[in-house]
Amino acid sequence: MIDNCLNSFPNTTELTLTDNNGDLSKWSENDSLHRIIPLAQLTKLTINYGYRPFNKVIDMLYLTPNIHTLVLKCVSLVATDFLPLQRSERFQLVSSTNKIKNMTILCDYSLHKIKLLINLCPKLEHLAVRFTFKSYDALEPIIQFLLLETNKKTCHLSSLCIFEVSMIEIEKLKTVIESEKILNNYSMKVFDRMFFLWW
Repeated sequence: MIDNCLNSFPNTTELTLTDNNGDLSKWSENDSLHRIIPLAQLTKLTINYGYRPFNKVIDMLYLTPNIHTLVLKCVSLVATDFLPLQRSERFQLVSSTNKIKNMTILCDYSLHKIKLLINLCPKLEHLAVRFTFKSYDALEPIIQFLLLETNKKTCHLSSLCIFEVSMIEIEKLKTVIESEKILNNYSMKVFDRMFFLWW
């Protein structure tokens, strides 16, 4: 089938990787995806699968060096991955060369997992995150980490959107931002359970 699809999509700029069966174990960087679409010209990548080691996401980003928008709908991040993963040559290379400026995270992540993603994408300017009730405990520490002006890893970040947040949590966020003086000049807006912040 791949042979019949060679160069079938020469103008592709967006790619969505998804797996309804929960198993993309056969995918690797040696696959022929690059023979179907020109990976180097992709500018947006959406990943929606939860049963895949995060190093495979890094491999995909390595093959798509011009991605500026990354959407993570469901990606598994195992805690034991963090240190060895960040020290790997591939992680370091992707971190220093990727052009990702916009990221949307539509799954629950802890502070450690957000830090991993920020370390992977140091040029990030706009971040959108969805939190659910079970992840509210992580919300305040994540906001503090993202907004601290001295945080060199987030120095390019200038806007944040939080989806599906309760009014109670919105008030907590306002209090954290205002009382701890995390930001000097900023604007906030709340619309339909979405919290927008830019500075």
